[in-house]
Amino acid sequence: MPPCLPGRLHRCGPFTVQAWASHDGGKNWTALGTRTTDRAGQARFDIRTPRDAKAVTLRVKAGDAQGNSVDQTITDAWHVR
Repeated sequence: MPPCLPGRLHRCGPFTVQAWASHDGGKNWTALGTRTTDRAGQARFDIRTPRDAKAVTLRVKAGDAQGNSVDQTITDAWHVR
């Protein structure tokens, strides 16, 4: 199989995606679940935010059958009002 190339998602995947959310800067994590990407390369997760949360930190791990993977954390991905 050819390598995954930017803009060439149809040559990649599907990907298995795991996601977690934190409302305290990454001290505690809530698992959002595991999904397989759809034909557009997307995986969707629902996030419930506590009333006292100030921001949401996200962590996502994704991989495919060829061994390509990523593990990324975005601290304070967005702020909550």
